[in-house]
Amino acid sequence: YMEQPHLQFNYRYLLLFENERGIRYATTLYNLESIPAFLPSSVSSQNLDRNGDGRPDEISLTLSVPTNISYPSTLCLFLFFDTQLDYHDIIETETALYHRLPLSSPHSLLISSPLTLHQLAPLNAAMQFPRLLINETDPTRMRSFPRDLMQTIANRPIGLQLERPIITPLSTTVIPNQFSIKLMLTVPASRIAYQTRFFELIKWAWIQYLAIAVIVYWACEGIAVYLFENRIINAVIYRMD
Repeated sequence: YMEQPHLQFNYRYLLLFENERGIRYATTLYNLESIPAFLPSSVSSQNLDRNGDGRPDEISLTLSVPTNISYPSTLCLFLFFDTQLDYHDIIETETALYHRLPLSSPHSLLISSPLTLHQLAPLNAAMQFPRLLINETDPTRMRSFPRDLMQTIANRPIGLQLERPIITPLSTTVIPNQFSIKLMLTVPASRIAYQTRFFELIKWAWIQYLAIAVIVYWACEGIAVYLFENRIINAVIYRMD
């Protein structure tokens, strides 16, 4: 099925800045302000629904952190979206967008890309999808953060990805004294695969067999009419008294 997912950014994100000095975090998932590697950050979001169907067609995000980051670095970007599918089965869950890119200078970045769903396996209504990917109320999960989060995202049957992203450095900062990442995302329809239910399989098999029977009957009738009308085969009619 081709379906446009209903995506809503829920202001949950994680930015990992990796370099030779270590890793620094900017996140809203856990309260990490007490650790030295924590970076304060801000985010703004805006949706645009062009056709009025209640599903955002364009999503604009701006994430900003202080410019005191060592370069070169590698940025691991995790953005979390409330996701709803309702064309075949109603599925409501949180999905994550993960993207990795190098940073060579303190210039802000503009990322333009379609945001699409990708699957590891066909979906079905019996699947259990947690409301949130990570439980922030469980303090024991912080010990394995962010490794546990990465493993959870990798094993999910559905996720989000940037399709053919275009990354452009900005000569001016979006916010003074801040490194900013501005994302201009479009949300097209994605190809979603579902497991076929038993009754759906029976229905489609019946339709296919019925269609084949109608085609064969029509073809045989057409051939018979052609043969007799053109007297390719002579017919003798006997009257039984």
